[in-house]
Amino acid sequence: MTAERALVLALALTSTAAAGLATGRGAAPRLGALRWTAIALANLAALPLVALALVRAVELDGGTGVIVAAAAPGGSTGPLLALLGRGEARLAATAFVALTVAGTATALLAAQLLAVAEVTTVATTALVVAATSLLPLAAGALVRARASAVAARWQPRLARLSLGLLLATVALLTIRHGHAARPSAIAVGAVLTVAALAIGGLARTAEAQIAIGQVSAVRNLTLVLLVLAVLDAAPAATMAALAYGLAMYAVTLGAAAWTRSAMKPR
Repeated sequence: MTAERALVLALALTSTAAAGLATGRGAAPRLGALRWTAIALANLAALPLVALALVRAVELDGGTGVIVAAAAPGGSTGPLLALLGRGEARLAATAFVALTVAGTATALLAAQLLAVAEVTTVATTALVVAATSLLPLAAGALVRARASAVAARWQPRLARLSLGLLLATVALLTIRHGHAARPSAIAVGAVLTVAALAIGGLARTAEAQIAIGQVSAVRNLTLVLLVLAVLDAAPAATMAALAYGLAMYAVTLGAAAWTRSAMKPR
């Protein structure tokens, strides 16, 4: 296993577990069926269509990677960044589970529609990728419900570790792939990430908006790279997806830092 893959795997496990430990008791704030439907449509349909339009407008080489990424919500660091930005942890966890499951399907569908290759061979592995994020989240939530003192003690430590791993992952991606990333791909990724953060505006309270915005903005790059690799996509598509990832992490980390400083501690 390469250092890059090991970092991504460790980040997926620790960040979702930390988010699970922070969920607390009780149900997530209610948004209503209409708001949830709008959030789902924005993530699963509107953002991929915006990505398609941008890719065509700038004639981006390897734009397939960006479109598949835009169709794949459910990145494992979304709940962690929502938590760091003082978003509502239970709502972030709920949205993350829903978007991870749905995003696995839409990412595969996007690859199919774009004629990257047959996707049936990667479907099982994609579900394993989703489980890698969902199981630690569920385990953390279970510990929080059954042993709140343990969760309270370990959650800050795990969150700090996850943040360190995230920064290390961004640094490694920048060192290894930053020189090859096209400015146009980074710009498109930044625009799409800002647009995804704006989806949070569909929620009611500031904490809910932060939670929905961050979970929407962090796309499932692990799944995207898996799909592109197994389906033997062009190298340009992989590089475009990585450029999207660099922009995504920069924008979401900045947004989390800003909302954390702007919001009073609860």
